[in-house]
Amino acid sequence: MTEHQYISEQNQLEAALALFMQANFLALDTEFTRRNTYKPILCLVQVMTNAGEIFLLDACKLDLTPFWQCLQDTPAVKVFHDSRQDLEIVWQESGNLPSPIFDTQFAALLLGLGESCGFGRLVEAELGISLAKDQTASDWCQRPLTPAQIQYAIDDVLYLAQLYPQLIAKLGASRQLDWIKDDNIALTDPALYQADIIGLRKKLKAPPFFKREQRHRLDALLLWREATAIEANKPRQWIADNSTMIALSDHPPKHIDDLHAAGLSPQAIRKHGNHLLSLLAHPPHIEEAKPLPEVDADSLKTLRTHIDGIATQLGLRQATALAGKEELIQWLSTGVRPEKLNKGWRAAVLTQQYSDDFVSQLREHHHQQQQVLL
Repeated sequence: MTEHQYISEQNQLEAALALFMQANFLALDTEFTRRNTYKPILCLVQVMTNAGEIFLLDACKLDLTPFWQCLQDTPAVKVFHDSRQDLEIVWQESGNLPSPIFDTQFAALLLGLGESCGFGRLVEAELGISLAKDQTASDWCQRPLTPAQIQYAIDDVLYLAQLYPQLIAKLGASRQLDWIKDDNIALTDPALYQADIIGLRKKLKAPPFFKREQRHRLDALLLWREATAIEANKPRQWIADNSTMIALSDHPPKHIDDLHAAGLSPQAIRKHGNHLLSLLAHPPHIEEAKPLPEVDADSLKTLRTHIDGIATQLGLRQATALAGKEELIQWLSTGVRPEKLNKGWRAAVLTQQYSDDFVSQLREHHHQQQQVLL
């Protein structure tokens, strides 16, 4: 087994924190479970310093408050792969987000490995090593951890620490290192880890037959369910499943007994029944997303082809990683590059390809055609 320090006592943690403060970078990963809870249950934190020291922090036994503070204080780069879930845990546990961050998944995208390249695939592509996947779904709450679990946990940061300088060198040589700076900075925005109505709507799409009143009721229920799930620390579906949410929004009940018929549990009815009746009868107005403007279909298709060509040149597997449909429609309708396309690597690529001129030409061509028709 790879040499490491397993830390389960506070005095051991204090010694490790001193080393973390001196590191140039820290490779980080977490193991957790989501059994019957809203929040993930953190079980293990893996850390490797640039000096090669590997630490496994037993989150089931330690008070990690000093560690979270250390992540805030140390100037070391915090290296993750596909960091959103890990950073969500850091945010929920500490109320803060560390910086600076380097997410190797962003680097994988520029290396042509796809927008959602898994860690194992990146390790194999860059280091030629095939990682075992047999412990992915194992019970990380159990103690003691098995030797196989420990080695799996070690491997995550061992190879992440090997990847980081190699990726830095590659992106630096191709002058692309600064391209992903804004994407990494964006990961430290707390809004990414807080539930909002836009994100909740995406998780549960309203049926196409829903009218405005029904959507308003569904929005109100989504926010109620989220707040209730957080307070109780229970999965959303335990509060009210999606089919119940749709039924209540479609045909709002008039009496407590009607809530049971819609599928709400007796416990939820006892605790929230009267509030839900009032909420559904008078749902608060929640601002809806503005519909996308209408644009010329041929111009949009031409712009999409242009973007696809740029993505192919870059080796991107998904052109939408460069620009999605919504961004293209906004760009065409206003002639102004949307905010997402005006930052980092996307801005650099689109500027190099004179894409703003391309959009201006499309808009002018469409305007001329409209004038002829008139």
